[in-house]
Amino acid sequence: GSHLYYSGDFDPEGLQIADNLKYRYGNNLSFLGMNKENYLKIKGDISFVERIGKLDTVSSKELQELKEELKTFGTAGYQELLVDYYLSEIDTLLNYNEA
Repeated sequence: GSHLYYSGDFDPEGLQIADNLKYRYGNNLSFLGMNKENYLKIKGDISFVERIGKLDTVSSKELQELKEELKTFGTAGYQELLVDYYLSEIDTLLNYNEA
């Protein structure tokens, strides 16, 4: 009966993990900040071009726009750079659930 929130790295393996969790938990899982806008804020210059084919296995509809953005740039973004965003979102979620 619980609802899960997940966020991971913006690289092929991070999206694969997110996709696998969505497949397993379905509507009981929401992605927290795993979107194109956040990727563009934090994308770096570490290339994953040699692993880009892994993105082809990502099928969750919620991840498609992000997947295409990752394919376009071919560089990773790491979730540690979004700590302030996550804290704000968690605070919002907790306050919403208390109301």
